[in-house]
Amino acid sequence: MIKLAVAALVTYVLALLVAFVVGMIAAIPCYFLWNWIGPAVFHAHALSFWQVWGVLILLHLFALPFATHVKTSTTPD
Repeated sequence: MIKLAVAALVTYVLALLVAFVVGMIAAIPCYFLWNWIGPAVFHAHALSFWQVWGVLILLHLFALPFATHVKTSTTPD
C-alpha cells in the first residue's frame, strides 16, 4: 500500500514538473510576441516573462471549462 502511495506521489510530482516546463516553453514565444506587437499596436506596457506566464495560466484556467465540452459521439442527433 505504501509503495502505491509513493508511486502516485512521484507520478504527481513528475506531472507537475512537466506541466511547469511546458508552460515555460509556451510562454517564451508569447513573451516575445507581446513585447514586439503590444506596445506598438495597443500602446501597452511591455510585460516581464513571469507576467506573461501568469497571463497564460489565467487564460488556461478561464478557457478550461469551455474546452472540455467536446462531442465524442459520431451518431447524428
